Amino acid sequence: MNKDMNKDEKYVKHIYNNLLCMVKYCNDWKFVQNECLNNIDKNDYLDLEIIRLSIICLGHIARIHKCIDREYVFPLLNEKIKDKELFGFIDDALGDIEQFTGKLTSEEIEKYPNLSKRKENIKKYN
Repeated sequence: MNKDMNKDEKYVKHIYNNLLCMVKYCNDWKFVQNECLNNIDKNDYLDLEIIRLSIICLGHIARIHKCIDREYVFPLLNEKIKDKELFGFIDDALGDIEQFTGKLTSEEIEKYPNLSKRKENIKKYN
């Protein structure tokens, strides 16, 4: 690690590296998914880069394991997608989730309107 990093930067880098390793090497995808969801949900306490990585990792879980707990992931992403600092990351993760676990169902579209309208919001945030 770089000697010039302060304690907080080292902590963030440590979390960042651990999360990437868990996504890549841990076979317990539900454990990793829950860690990601906890990080995203606690966004008042964590560095923005950790939150963004946690969102992207949900897409990686879907790609690597071909599954994700949509009933836990979608409600949180539906809420957080309104944050313009997270929108692009959520859009990317949802693209992976839909590609590897299936498109949003009509039930999910009704239940999670912010996720189903994300393509309309791209112009709003760009």
